[in-house]
Amino acid sequence: MHAPRHIIYYICVHGIPMHLCVFHAGWAVRYYKWISLSLSLCRIFQWLVEFINVNICASDVFNRKFIGLLDVYGFESFENNSLEQLCINYANEKLQQHFVENYIKMQEEEYLAEGFHWQPLDYEDNHNSVQLLEGTPGIFSLLNEECSLMRESEAPAVADRILAQLSSSLLSRPDAGAAMSHRSSRPSGSSHMPAFTVLHYAGSVIYEVENLVEKNKDKIPEELVGLLQGSQNTFIRSLFTCVQDENCNHDSKKRQNQTVLSKFKSSLMSLMSVLNRSKPHYIRCVKPNCASRARFFDSRYVMSQLEACGILQTVQIAKAGFPDRLTYVEFSNRYGCLLKRNTPGHTKSRQSIGSGSSRSSANRIMPCTVSHEASAPQHGQCALGTYFFCISLQMYLVTTK
Repeated sequence: MHAPRHIIYYICVHGIPMHLCVFHAGWAVRYYKWISLSLSLCRIFQWLVEFINVNICASDVFNRKFIGLLDVYGFESFENNSLEQLCINYANEKLQQHFVENYIKMQEEEYLAEGFHWQPLDYEDNHNSVQLLEGTPGIFSLLNEECSLMRESEAPAVADRILAQLSSSLLSRPDAGAAMSHRSSRPSGSSHMPAFTVLHYAGSVIYEVENLVEKNKDKIPEELVGLLQGSQNTFIRSLFTCVQDENCNHDSKKRQNQTVLSKFKSSLMSLMSVLNRSKPHYIRCVKPNCASRARFFDSRYVMSQLEACGILQTVQIAKAGFPDRLTYVEFSNRYGCLLKRNTPGHTKSRQSIGSGSSRSSANRIMPCTVSHEASAPQHGQCALGTYFFCISLQMYLVTTK
């Protein structure tokens, strides 16, 4: 890149004429250094993604069907949470909403295909959490509006405005204990912690408002872009040549004024559009422990992962329906022994029980082995080719067998 003296001069004398030569404070030096590095890394990442897509992309003739692999963000809740965690957890909320809706939709399609009569599942989704973030008004819209104001934003005032204008049971001010743990790094004169707590589907997260608006602005100084465009490194210089073309575009001003939240939301909406047109399958990976030890199962660590990826909520939804299902052949072969045991004088072999009409065999097994209350429709029902039953009935059959 440029000689070190040029970079040092830009960081220390950002946009200021030589005859003034007023140097920035230490925090500004660190800030512009961070912007330089983050902008370079962002451009390199964009180049890498485009390079891979161009080289592996098939022609339009073969591009009608595809198999995509999506590595879902992990839910994040750290001691200090800012704009990065807000974006990641928003993506988790949207993907969890899609997962639940898609799971319910698959259940409905299977029930309808089997001619199964059922009542729609009553479940709680995370619609309110998503609306709190992306709705109008919402946390995103208020932060974006704060970026458009021609004044410096004060963190306490921004936090108070969010809490005052958004009335939701999922939004609150951090409690005293959490505030004390976060306030230890703040000046003693601060009256309260500029933060707000959002109750996500996976748990509560405290977001600090300090520097939240500045991060959302994503303002890139033109002098920095010009500096990198004149780099002595050919590759670095090529990464920023497109910036000149964008500046000539009519809509460039609008794109430059976009906030980080707006860009992230737009990108996520494109992803959700692809997912809605696809037939997704899900793989949930759970680490047994965080120490990478063999044959060691940390139950608390595993439970936190199950909560964070929404598995516990999915289990609750499944329990409200009929999660266990067997074809009539499988049901007769597995539980035919119960019919033989509970029918006086019954001498048919297990093979003969499962032969012939498997549905008839299944219908004969249930009244002979299960009480009238357990065999009620809410515990199990017969469909066209499958027997659907709930957890309690499945446990009863296994125990009796």
